[in-house]
Amino acid sequence: MKSGLLKSLVMAGLLSLGLLPPFFEKDVLLSLEPSLHSERKNIGRFESAQGDVRRRSAGTLIWLPVESGSAVYDRDMIYTGGGSEARVQLVSQNRLRIRPDSLVRVQDFQTKDAVSIKQGGLKAEKGPGGKPMEMNSTQGSKRIELDRETVDSEEAFPPAQMELVQRWEDADRSIGKPIRAAPKAEEQATLQNPVSNERLWVIMVFYVLALGVVAIDAIRNRSSI
Repeated sequence: MKSGLLKSLVMAGLLSLGLLPPFFEKDVLLSLEPSLHSERKNIGRFESAQGDVRRRSAGTLIWLPVESGSAVYDRDMIYTGGGSEARVQLVSQNRLRIRPDSLVRVQDFQTKDAVSIKQGGLKAEKGPGGKPMEMNSTQGSKRIELDRETVDSEEAFPPAQMELVQRWEDADRSIGKPIRAAPKAEEQATLQNPVSNERLWVIMVFYVLALGVVAIDAIRNRSSI
C-alpha cells in the first residue's frame, strides 16, 4: 500500500514538473495579460521602468514584469525593487515617479486620481488641465490633496511623523533614524518581497500533485469494486 502511494506521488510530481514550468515563463504570462485585464479600465502607461519593476492587478496573485510602454490599469499595485524606478503617465496627464523599494496602488475615480502609498515614496506631478490628485499614505494614516504642480511624498508625509520601528533595519541602525511604520497585517505578505512567480510555481506543483494522488486513488478504488 505504501509503495503504491509512493509510486503515485512520484508519477504525479513528474507530471506536475513537466506541465507547469512553461506556464510561468515571462512570455506566457505576458500573453495572458489581455485576458487578465479584459474588464479593467486602462488608466495610463509606464513611461519607463528601470530595474525590477512589477505590477499586480487587483484580485490576482501573479506579479507581472513591467516594461516601458506597458499599460497601467485601475487599482494596479506597482512594486519597485532596490535600485529600481518607475515613471507613470496617467490618462489624466498627471505623472508619477515611483522611487526604489516602493509599493503603491493607483486608482482612477471620476473626479480625481488617487495614489495609496503602502511603502516607500514617490513624486507626483499634476499635468496641465489634469484631474485633481489625492495622495494617501497608510504608513502615516494621512491624506492630502495635491494643490501644487509637484508634490513629493517625503515632504507631504515627513518621516519624523512616522512611528519608529525596527522591523526592516537592525536596532543599531534604527536608533535616531525615523523609518516607516509597520504595515497592516493584510499588507505584510506583499511588502519588501512580493510573491514571485517561482514561489507561485512551487505552490501549484504541490496543488497538482495532490490532485493527481486523489485522482489515482479514486481510479484504484473504482477498479477494485
